[in-house]
Amino acid sequence: MVVLDLVMPVMGGEEVFRALREEYPRLKVLLSSGHDMQETTDDLMSTGAAGFLRKPYDLDELENALAEALGS
Repeated sequence: MVVLDLVMPVMGGEEVFRALREEYPRLKVLLSSGHDMQETTDDLMSTGAAGFLRKPYDLDELENALAEALGS
């Protein structure tokens, strides 16, 4: 499981997501961002992202998102 911020310096989250999916197709990736990236998020969700968590979030929200993404 990876919690991936979509806005990062050097290599963007979308690029990292696609590289991770190519190398580890069964890896679960939970997307996160505090920015409005609806189009990018929708696209990545349709290609296998396990969920989306809007920042800022607290520990309970993280725990719930991880449980949902992992199917537990």
